[in-house]
Amino acid sequence: MPKVSLLALHTSPELATEVVAYYLRERILEVSGASAAYLLQDDTEPGRLVVVAHWDTEDGYTAWQNAPVRARFTEEIAAITGGAITASNSELKVLHQS
Repeated sequence: MPKVSLLALHTSPELATEVVAYYLRERILEVSGASAAYLLQDDTEPGRLVVVAHWDTEDGYTAWQNAPVRARFTEEIAAITGGAITASNSELKVLHQS
């Protein structure tokens, strides 16, 4: 069954710019294996970044969660921000899509 994941990151606007640059440089969305993914920035709160990813199967998402490269990305983002970042994650089951 398809799944959508939401990752919300909160940091300062200056550090958000560095996190975005890291996402682009490392091609994190492309490496993830998601069938579609977006890196979004809140217009009114530029320190808030949201990653939305669509997974064709739960197994694909589980594989990404357990991927060693994902752990490295997480560690490097923490290093880039000096730990001044918070993250929350949500997983949503797709009930209908067009």
